[in-house]
Amino acid sequence: CYQNLDVKLIGVGEGLSYGAAGATHHSTEDISIMRGLPNMTVICPGDPIETKMIINLSVRHSEPTYIRLGKGNDPEVHLEIPYCEIGKGILMKDGKDITIIATGNMLCSARQVTDRLMNSGIDCRLISMPTIKPLDKKNILKALEETRAIFTIEEHSSIGGLGSAVADILAESDKKILFRKIALPDSFCECIGSQEYLREKNNLSVEQITNNILKYLQNEN
Repeated sequence: CYQNLDVKLIGVGEGLSYGAAGATHHSTEDISIMRGLPNMTVICPGDPIETKMIINLSVRHSEPTYIRLGKGNDPEVHLEIPYCEIGKGILMKDGKDITIIATGNMLCSARQVTDRLMNSGIDCRLISMPTIKPLDKKNILKALEETRAIFTIEEHSSIGGLGSAVADILAESDKKILFRKIALPDSFCECIGSQEYLREKNNLSVEQITNNILKYLQNEN
């Protein structure tokens, strides 16, 4: 990073991907660590389609880059090939009520949460944010102006990840908005089990996320 070299680092096993191996194998602080390094680009593709596009783009990206991946067999979330650019979010669905911003392996869950909220009468805007640094400030500020709440979803510590990056931008704006980070707690996971099991233990299942967003919105009203 100090020499700003054209080096690509690939991190495999993001978040709780290797849940059965215990906390020593969980990768839940990596975004925070990498974000703190000057000149480092931090990328977390949301599905295999984004991954392929990001890898191709990274070849022409001459700065140090960290690419955070799962462990394979991740589902495809995009129904068609989106426009993808390093440093830009991908608008997957427009909406006027609330905005959900997801990164990495939580994109599939965020899509399901969006569908459930739509069935509850909440018009959701869904943004995939494959690049955490540099962050797409323009799309975040657009959501701030056009929707009444913003929620970030990530399988990473609540400290230093996507939520923290978005919070920094919102804190510097003049407009107030309901904002919540949906992420892992700042603690080592004491449970052992599948990724799905550990998500549920940490309030990151699709049903738990949906219910918590509904509660946040209800309390705000």
